[in-house]
Amino acid sequence: EKERNYHVFFQLIAAKDELKELNIGGPQDYRYLKDAQYKAPGVDDKRCFEELQEAFGSLGFQENDQTDIFKIVAGILSLGNCDFADENDASRLVEGGHSARAAELLGLSAPDLEKSMLVRSLTVGKDVTETGRTATQAAAARDALARLLYGRLFKLLVVKINTLLSGGSPAGRFFGVLDIAGFESFESNSLEQLFINLSNEHLQNHFNNHVFKMELEDYKAEGISLDGCMDFQDNSDIITLIDSKGSILAMLDEELTVPRATDATYAAKVTKAHEKHPRFVKPKFAGTTFGIRHFAGEVTYTLEGFLEKNMDKPPDEAPKLFQASTNSVVKDIGDVIAADLAEAAAAGGGRGGGKKAAKTVSSNFRQSLASLVQKLGQAEPHFIRCVKPNAEKVPEKFTSKLVMDQL
Repeated sequence: EKERNYHVFFQLIAAKDELKELNIGGPQDYRYLKDAQYKAPGVDDKRCFEELQEAFGSLGFQENDQTDIFKIVAGILSLGNCDFADENDASRLVEGGHSARAAELLGLSAPDLEKSMLVRSLTVGKDVTETGRTATQAAAARDALARLLYGRLFKLLVVKINTLLSGGSPAGRFFGVLDIAGFESFESNSLEQLFINLSNEHLQNHFNNHVFKMELEDYKAEGISLDGCMDFQDNSDIITLIDSKGSILAMLDEELTVPRATDATYAAKVTKAHEKHPRFVKPKFAGTTFGIRHFAGEVTYTLEGFLEKNMDKPPDEAPKLFQASTNSVVKDIGDVIAADLAEAAAAGGGRGGGKKAAKTVSSNFRQSLASLVQKLGQAEPHFIRCVKPNAEKVPEKFTSKLVMDQL
């Protein structure tokens, strides 16, 4: 079933008449959007885009900076339309003007952008070896650049917004509203769903600790016995299974360091290590799936692409490519990536010859999640519990068992 994500793309399209210089098409014109739901129920994309502009203006983003940000969003869409065809042992770009359009929006040299997708550069010492990519590999490089641009733009905006909003605030004092993603279970669940469900497990555990465990300790301290009167489902063992030493995600990070590792080898190791855990669901047949009995229900995860998705190393060509951009925001992104790589290289060559573990998507996510949980533990929480009345997401339908399970 089609689902709409990355709403900013659709907001940009809705406002294309006001952004004529971006020469934006319709959602059906872009590979990254054409299979999505074009219209989200109850959402006015044009009005949302106007609110986005108002928010940028209120935060002090200059008009030229906003234009550069919107150019990146449009440039990602054009980049996604680049097609490739195999040619001998390498590949070539299928003409269509998409790479030139993407380069223009991103402020890059078109030949340099095309080369970054078609050719892989390997640097060993002072020697640089270039090898052509196949059409499949070039398409993967294209998508890696698109993901990198979108992800780094998001991080850059978060840093800038936090810097602007924190000015003049007393240190350590804040008022926060945490709007968490709901528990996810689809026909096919990948690494993204595992991350989202892990965050829900941590937040459910925080809720349990605050509401139930602390309440029970208060009763115990006052000598009040509640044997059999109050009980709750503790999900600490689920968190340990997913996020601890030797856990599912820790093993995923380790597998990236193993030569010739695959999603299948990772699945086999996880199953062998955790098959007796009461929350782990062993697959009936060997392959690339396993299940977890989460607090909110059982989910089966499909592991195809887990290792690739967990790699956080940007394409080798990205820093220099972005740093040469005439788009100020793309250039800033290139500078940040270069600084991160330099820091990682310095950490890897520290005294004692020990190498710092390479950052992965999983380790970054878990570090961020741990920081959030720590902040929540130091704050005074107030909870608003949202109960899903039915699985179909329709009005005026109340499924008793589903509601009871949530309560």
